[in-house]
Amino acid sequence: MNLDPPPSVIELVKDNPAADAIWKKWLSSLQVWVADNMSNDFFFEASKGNVDGHSIVHKFGHSDAVGTTIVPVASGNVYQTPTSAQSLELVSTLAADNQAGTGARSITIVGLDANWEEQTVVANMHATDGTIAEAVTGTWIRVYRAYVTPLGSGTYASASAGSSAGVISLQGTGGGALWARLDFHGGFALSQSQIGAYTVQKGKTAYVGNINIEVDTAKEIDIVFFQRTDANVVTPPYGAMRAISPFTGITDKQDLRPKTWHGPYNEYTDIGFMASRSSPGTSSASVDFEIMLVDN
Repeated sequence: MNLDPPPSVIELVKDNPAADAIWKKWLSSLQVWVADNMSNDFFFEASKGNVDGHSIVHKFGHSDAVGTTIVPVASGNVYQTPTSAQSLELVSTLAADNQAGTGARSITIVGLDANWEEQTVVANMHATDGTIAEAVTGTWIRVYRAYVTPLGSGTYASASAGSSAGVISLQGTGGGALWARLDFHGGFALSQSQIGAYTVQKGKTAYVGNINIEVDTAKEIDIVFFQRTDANVVTPPYGAMRAISPFTGITDKQDLRPKTWHGPYNEYTDIGFMASRSSPGTSSASVDFEIMLVDN
């Protein structure tokens, strides 16, 4: 319930027989409001859309191949950050990912358009053969999520049969650079990108909290939480890309629950996690974090 402001203090001093009743009614409303709201978790209510101007985004990323060169914690080790919006296409490693096939028939893509505003597009795989690239509607300056669309698979998935047949790549038009990949894990189709990065859309401010980091046991990995401000500025001087929290020598799991969330991160800011291994070879790394978006 919404709480009305208290009665005017004038009611306390002027000769008004109804003053006591006015204040008793307001104090009763205050008691009900406190009882209702003190028992609610703010972040849970925000995630349900019950807090005006606030929303929660859950992000996660994973890489199976972190080497000695620092890379984004994401499938394919990429998070594309072009200075102008790009045209994209979808392609699979198997033909069954097509509009009438037994694999993925359509993919939902979430990111930012040329105006740095969030867009969500449902893109169809190729009509008959998923190994043939199919164009995606619109242009994109960032992509931070892609997944098999609800009611977008030709298979009733189970523990032995996933919702996509092959590895699906979102890439630049004409076989260009990889933007997102729907991978397999343990031979099972995840049907979901894993991108441990995000870009704050126009009109929002972001805060980051509840961070979980995991790496291969006994294999030291350095992970850096970074930001790059003013990503929309495409001529010098540019916004700096800099470390916010470096985590060195992680060998297992790290949970971060700060009382004060990281931020604020203004609109047009890239945020995310990068990783590198301190010795030769490759390891896997995962990140999981929450973002609170506040309307400007």
